[in-house]
Formats: sequence, structure tokens, C-alpha cells
Amino acid sequence: MGYTPAGFHSVIYESIWHGQTAVPHPAPNAYKDEDLIRECEWIAGIYGHRRQQELHTYGWKSCDEIVDPESGRYTDQNCYKPLWRSQDMWEYLYTEWGPLAPQGIQPDDLVPFSRAQEYTRLSCKAVWNQNFKAPVDELVKGFRSVLPNNTNSRFWPELAKSGGFQKLQKLIEGNAELDLEKLLAVVRWKDGWTNEQKQFFTDALYRLQRAGRGLPPIQNPLNKLLRFFTGSFKEPVGGFKDSDFMRFQLEKPTQQGNTTVRCSPLTAHTCFNHLYVPEGCLTDPDELDEMIRESIVVEGYSLG
Repeated sequence: MGYTPAGFHSVIYESIWHGQTAVPHPAPNAYKDEDLIRECEWIAGIYGHRRQQELHTYGWKSCDEIVDPESGRYTDQNCYKPLWRSQDMWEYLYTEWGPLAPQGIQPDDLVPFSRAQEYTRLSCKAVWNQNFKAPVDELVKGFRSVLPNNTNSRFWPELAKSGGFQKLQKLIEGNAELDLEKLLAVVRWKDGWTNEQKQFFTDALYRLQRAGRGLPPIQNPLNKLLRFFTGSFKEPVGGFKDSDFMRFQLEKPTQQGNTTVRCSPLTAHTCFNHLYVPEGCLTDPDELDEMIRESIVVEGYSLG
């Protein structure tokens, strides 16, 4: 079907387009310019946030405070400042230089607060170079070796006319915005769906679409449902086709001991793009919505 997983970060496609590793746009911030470190901001741009989990000593302390309406920055200097700006926090962290130790410094020596910013910059630079730039450089090299930018290739000039790296991302990954009408056009409704039941479930899908508008595929509930029964967050390259054998199958109520289970979580067969919908869930829209969301969070591929 041409499915891909959640997809690469757009910066990777921008890197392929330019032939070298590109740097991301900075994540939104309301911090003072003197608190920003370039390499740390690049990493934050990839993750979309600044947390100690990914950025270590560049992580931010936070508190609820008012933002200055003119500058857009926090008015309290103690709000949202990096850990390396707080001497109490730095001494509490008990940070050693490790492999980042400059000449004349032992790896197990503690980093003094006076060099906290220097250590943080070295740390982010190492993470950026080793965990992002190095592998992306190799990916770009490999891609360009298959599709070189030379006078005999029409690929890159044609791509430049049709959207650059954004078009390249769409060609490789498919459309991030799921076309629900086309999906429904190829779905095969199996095991006795009535027209009313089809419409009931279709309405639920459109509610998911509205709820996820503007969200990336990995967070969008409709894309997550697609992944639940196909294995991919995105529609296939070229769009949905009849040959994809999408199937929504109606399931009758089941017995658990002496109890009849009317509405239970949905199940899926990802190998065959089948989604199994309990018939008992098709009476209450709120109950159906809740069961769909529970299903795509749990991701119980009981038949896959």
C-alpha cells in the first residue's frame, strides 16, 4: 500500500533538499535572549519543547507568571529560566564534566556554577552533532547518491517547481491530512451494517476529524485510528484505492460468563486493514466516541 510510519521531521527533508543538514526553526519561547543557546535551541526545535529530559541542564524551571504584552517575555526572572542560570539548582544537580571535560579538567571533576553555561552549550552541541547531524548527513549522502543533482536528472528541477522539500516529504510519506471522504469511498462494510449504522459510525469519524484539525498525525485521533487498523498514521502515497481492501466489520455482542458485553473496545487486523466495530456501540454517540479513543490509546491489536 505504500504506507509509512509517523514520518521524519520536516527538517530532514529540508536537509535532503539542500544537500546538507538544515537547522530547525526555533520552538516557541518567551525567554530572554541571553538565556538562549543556539545548539540547544536547535534540539528544542526538533522536539518542539524544552524539557530537562531531552535537554538536560538546558531544561527550564517553570512557574505561572504573566507575560509582558509588548515584549512577549516573562516578567519574573525566576520564571522559565534554564537550569544553568540557577546556582542552587546547579549545585543540587552535582554535574560532572564527563566526556565534555576541557583540556586540563578530569572527567569526574564537578562543573562549577561559573562554567555552567559553557558546559550546557558543549552538552547540546554534542547531542546535536552525534544524535542528529551525523545520522542526517549520512541519510542525505545516501539519498543524493541515488538521485544525484546533475544535468541528467530531471527530478530536482521538477521538484523545485512543485514545492521543494515539502513536496518531497509528501511524495515519500503520503498526505499527512487524511482524506476521510476518499477513505469512506473505498471502505467495504461487512456483516450486516444497516444504512443507519453506517451513518452513525461515519458521523463519529467526522467528529474525530474535527477534533484533530491542526494536530500532527501522531496526535490526531483520526490518524491514530487509521494507524490502529492499518499500521500507519497516514494514508498511502497516491491516496486510498479499492485495492487497499479497507474493511469495517460489524461485531455482534459477545458473552463473558453470564454477562452480555454490548459495547467493548474496537479491535483491528492491521495486516489486512480490517477494523472490527461492536454493534452495541452504535446507539450512543458519546459512548462510541469514548470507546474509539480508548481503543486507539490502548492499541490492542488482538487480531494483528
